[in-house]
Amino acid sequence: MNVTRSLLVIPEYLNRRQHEELAMYAEAAGLFALYHSELAYDVHAYEMLGLMQTERLRVGSGIAVRHKRHPILAAETAATLNNLFPGRYVLGLGSGVSEPFSGAPDDKLVGRMDEYITIIRSVLSGNPVEFHGKYYDAVYRTPSPHRGKSVLAHVPSEHIPIYVAGGGRLALRLAGRKADGVFIQHFGNRSTLSSQIRCVREAAIEAQRDPGEINISLLVQTCVDEDRDRARASFRNYLALYFERPYYRKILSDGGYPREAAALDEAWRNGGREAASAVITDEVLDACGLAGTPEEVRARFDDFVVDGVDNAVLYPSPIGEAGPGDDWFGMSCTVLKTFLPGFPTA
Repeated sequence: MNVTRSLLVIPEYLNRRQHEELAMYAEAAGLFALYHSELAYDVHAYEMLGLMQTERLRVGSGIAVRHKRHPILAAETAATLNNLFPGRYVLGLGSGVSEPFSGAPDDKLVGRMDEYITIIRSVLSGNPVEFHGKYYDAVYRTPSPHRGKSVLAHVPSEHIPIYVAGGGRLALRLAGRKADGVFIQHFGNRSTLSSQIRCVREAAIEAQRDPGEINISLLVQTCVDEDRDRARASFRNYLALYFERPYYRKILSDGGYPREAAALDEAWRNGGREAASAVITDEVLDACGLAGTPEEVRARFDDFVVDGVDNAVLYPSPIGEAGPGDDWFGMSCTVLKTFLPGFPTA
């Protein structure tokens, strides 16, 4: 299968040395990109570490949380990083799964993202911007004398890719209409995933865009260990954390597992994480990611990554409780060694 591979890391669980080493490993192994998720920290600071340690590797956010920054700031950051590391920065955007702490409303997520991307693209053009939409206002129109008519200091000479995270129909259609790529975190059967990909492509065609130019990136959660039972128990425990959130239970239900999603809802309400982990069946486990021995996950890869996926974003899940005390760096290296022959072993 002609699918590129990338790596997604959770920055807060790695120290500086580990960040730098993973970036160098990723470039040496020929990865398509290295992405960083964002929670209670500034993802762009971690991206700088990766960009500084490499020369060719694409580095970006997967994702930067929309409500944490005004789109003008997001555009300025993207332009600055691209100026320092031309052609290597990818801006991945999402709404996040936590309640906005900035006082931003937590509704109409796709409509807000639509306007957000419009403003970013307008700012990146370097032209003055005055935008008054349903959700955002943006005024950016005071150039410095030495920049002529340009408002933005570092107008990119190349196109900066913007990806969005999406799973629902409206978000997928937004990706098809306005984005350069989409991150899909899919919990469910493969036919549902194929329909999500079609949704992106159809929206692109309706917008008179080339659907082949939109990168379909699938998050592939992966836990690898020579002890198969240990890998699967750890991954089941990690998934239980995801399914505490109604958003992910809905993804599972829409993906073909409504009874299992309902059982997880009841388990979390009445028994907590341990009870939720116990009701995750082997079928659901295998629908959500790859867990087992290196040989087993390699063998299952082509079944998990359906036709139409352009980029498999390997998302390591550690052995243990999926907390700060677990070896996220070690699992990241194990996953890279499992899938990439060029990964340095020394």
